[in-house]
Amino acid sequence: MRLELNNRLMAFMQTFENETKVFPRFVKIVDGTLFFFVGYRDYNSLDPKKIVQVRRNFKRLTGKTIRILGLTRDVEDFVIEYFKPFIELTRDNVKRDRRLLIITVDDIKKRSYILGRNGNRIKTLEKLLNELYRIRKIIVVVNENKEEGNKNDRE
Repeated sequence: MRLELNNRLMAFMQTFENETKVFPRFVKIVDGTLFFFVGYRDYNSLDPKKIVQVRRNFKRLTGKTIRILGLTRDVEDFVIEYFKPFIELTRDNVKRDRRLLIITVDDIKKRSYILGRNGNRIKTLEKLLNELYRIRKIIVVVNENKEEGNKNDRE
């Protein structure tokens, strides 16, 4: 992973540390979103009220969306944390095969959320995973067995 720091990113890191008392490992701007990566233990110790306040302050200062993510060793855990507030995924739903990541979901709505409008959310995740874990491609699959069961229930 190539770490890119300039004065602007260093200022973001310092401001984040002053407001949360947690030092971010690094900061990344991807597709108009400002990502703060903190240690996983530090991520769990962050106060939710403080996170809301930090997001509001950075949104006002930079005009960018803010995401705070905990760094994990496994790509599966990282993807689960990335979608955690919106979609509940388990390690069974996320599989890694060398440089390919396969995410299995139960219904079309979850798949469409993961992809995002015009594929923006999955493209952003793909860029992050390429730099952090050297994952080149992400595939989102709808579990057909579950879908067939839902069709039979409707009839």
